[in-house]
Amino acid sequence: MTEVELKQGMDASQEVLFSLCPRKYFYVYEQGLKDEMGLAALFSKHLIHAALAIQYASLNLLLSPYPDLDKLWENYIAEAGEGARMDSFYTLDLAQRALDKYAFDGYLVRDREEFDVVEVEAVKSRRLNDELSWISKPDVVLSHKEIGTIYPLDFKTSKYAPKGLSIKRVPDYTRDILFDRQFLGQVWITRGEGHITRHFKLGVNDITISEQRLDSIPEVLLKEWEEERKEVLTLKEKYRTIGVWPKNAPQACYNFGYVCPFLRLCNVGIEASAAIAEWIEKCDPYAYLKEAVKSSDGQSEGSGKGMTPNVT
Repeated sequence: MTEVELKQGMDASQEVLFSLCPRKYFYVYEQGLKDEMGLAALFSKHLIHAALAIQYASLNLLLSPYPDLDKLWENYIAEAGEGARMDSFYTLDLAQRALDKYAFDGYLVRDREEFDVVEVEAVKSRRLNDELSWISKPDVVLSHKEIGTIYPLDFKTSKYAPKGLSIKRVPDYTRDILFDRQFLGQVWITRGEGHITRHFKLGVNDITISEQRLDSIPEVLLKEWEEERKEVLTLKEKYRTIGVWPKNAPQACYNFGYVCPFLRLCNVGIEASAAIAEWIEKCDPYAYLKEAVKSSDGQSEGSGKGMTPNVT
């Protein structure tokens, strides 16, 4: 996947940032200024998502090797900084208990019995039209053993319980569906029919895992999602063409009590940003997608029902 393809497309993380504040999107994805990730996101990335990827990658082999958490922990510390070692909540023990809980609740066994694993953390791209494309990296893509139905599987982590999710009943479309930024896009890009979200509620004394499983997604919702994404990407291209990236101030400047690291840039205006970019570390904003593309190069293309190539 080339730099041009990445810039012409958008994924769920980019869309959230663009919706929060187009100017912040400009600083991160157009200028490559580094936006710091919090401990919660980094912990989930290295100790939950990466660990589960290891287990699902070998699930078809009737194996579920326990990941080397010490190594994953060191990766987390390397990216999060030494301050993460002193944090009293996001600990190695918390990760251990979360993965033990996932196995104890039987998710790995049930998935092995019902599904084949098609892909794990593979970047996929699909055209919205001749110029625009959507990019997605589902945590896991499953194929039902009997009927071949594709189910993207998405993991979420939080200190708080999600509203509407329950493992005690299957929700319907009139209530309790969590239309998060990713799940419709994951279904659309894999041409799937169902979707599974599993949410880890992380606590010092207790960990619970809840599930939202949808076995059939109405086509009207996917079509609506597709048209909405076209509008978002068209708006992004408009801002790029005219060179105007609106600020969502002050809402995005102090979102959830978090001060935007680019506030000083906005205070002097977009034309001055080049002169003061040295205030903020530069990086490759697409590194997380490029790394996933490289890691999935060795995987065979999914042959399950409805699967598409990684880049179309």
